[in-house]
Amino acid sequence: MCSFEVLIHIYMENVNIVKTCLVCKKTFITDNKRRRFCCERCNAAYYHQVRKSVHAYLSLVEVDMSKKLHYTVKETAYLLDVSVQQVYRLIKKKKLSVLNLGPRETLVTRKSIDFYKDTLNAAEYLSKNGSYTLQEVMSLTNLGQTSAYNLIKLHGIRKIRFKKFVGYNKEDIDALVAELPGSKRAVHWLTFKEVCNLLNSEDEYQVMFFLVNFRIPRRKRSGVWYFQKEEIVDKNQESHKRFNISM
Repeated sequence: MCSFEVLIHIYMENVNIVKTCLVCKKTFITDNKRRRFCCERCNAAYYHQVRKSVHAYLSLVEVDMSKKLHYTVKETAYLLDVSVQQVYRLIKKKKLSVLNLGPRETLVTRKSIDFYKDTLNAAEYLSKNGSYTLQEVMSLTNLGQTSAYNLIKLHGIRKIRFKKFVGYNKEDIDALVAELPGSKRAVHWLTFKEVCNLLNSEDEYQVMFFLVNFRIPRRKRSGVWYFQKEEIVDKNQESHKRFNISM
């Protein structure tokens, strides 16, 4: 065999690799070192078996909801008391971590669910105890995360803690924001009941009509709607003091 033929033989041996299929156990030739199956049929059969094994494991080990490590999208929606569409939105925003077993087989990790619930509880707790989150401080001061944190540290803003989360005293932040050039005014959020008390009205229908008609900014936290107090006061002035507000 001439040298050229030897080189061709060595090259073909390196390119064409003889492997054994993991499913049907037949031998096949390939130029891909990572290939494990002889055909697409065996590939699909293997991953179908893997998915069946995972589901069998989950059904045996994770029967009790409180002991499960992974939840389906519907179970996650039930645990968070939100719609299935909202769960997919949270997944898209990467607020929930998932394990993808296929195009229609998505499992949400328990760890990410617990962390998201803690985040919601922290926001509600801090708001009730007269504190802003760091994100709210950043919005009020028009600063980035590092700059806002340095400003808080420089002025000695009082803190309140909830588990791993930290809030900053509203009175201190509002006073600081008032002195900053170009910063937003302080924003306070009220529940619907607090809005009724502010407007001195027991007619909930009339209050709701006022909020919707004047498009008062609102946000939802832990299933509760909050409305912006400053906008309520301003719009009431524009409507020639429809309500007698008690500040």
